[in-house]
Amino acid sequence: MWTICFREFRELMSGFRPLLIAAVLFVVSYYTAQAAELIPDGMGNLSQEEAYVAGMRAALYVFGYLFVFTLSHNVVNKELEARTIRFLVTKASRSAIIYGKTLGTFLFWALLLLLNTILISYTAGTFYLIDYLEFLVFIFYGVTAAVLLSILIPRSAYTMFFGVLAAFALPALSFWSMLSEEWYIAWVKFVTPYYYFQFDLFYMAVPFVIGLLFYSAADRLFQRRDV
Repeated sequence: MWTICFREFRELMSGFRPLLIAAVLFVVSYYTAQAAELIPDGMGNLSQEEAYVAGMRAALYVFGYLFVFTLSHNVVNKELEARTIRFLVTKASRSAIIYGKTLGTFLFWALLLLLNTILISYTAGTFYLIDYLEFLVFIFYGVTAAVLLSILIPRSAYTMFFGVLAAFALPALSFWSMLSEEWYIAWVKFVTPYYYFQFDLFYMAVPFVIGLLFYSAADRLFQRRDV
């Protein structure tokens, strides 16, 4: 399990991708906060420190799931296509494979978010621990959704398409549902993380539990998958 975890982590950390993602998140966070200074009364009377957090959230809202699905849409089905999954199942249980891949992917994002939070905290002069924990829950939701998608769809070319589609659809539908009172869309906000960002950390338990359900579904489906 740990071998699979660290292998997945190393693959994601290789190349220029981590630097690019970290740079995009930091630049969006930083310049969103700087733009707040140019607006009278800031962004809704936000303080300079709060503006940095708002910038980080904006970066995750816009790019978070796009990065997650782009990098990890094939976290499982790439092994199926390459037939390496047969080797893995001889070395570890199927549950251990899913756990290792999910954990390795999550650790990659946890590290990137930590680095960005430290950079923003250094710039703002205060460490955003609670916000970092919220960011982790937000990413955990996306990671488990990507793992589930990779098991539901065996072809990586298709998961790339549906992953990018989901990355745009999730925030769009979520914000639409938060602004609408129509019954057919209003319920969507309760099953996406965006709605819970406006509340205390306690409420982020809801998207965390949904992420656990995604993970459980992925594990069960993989148990039945013919490899």
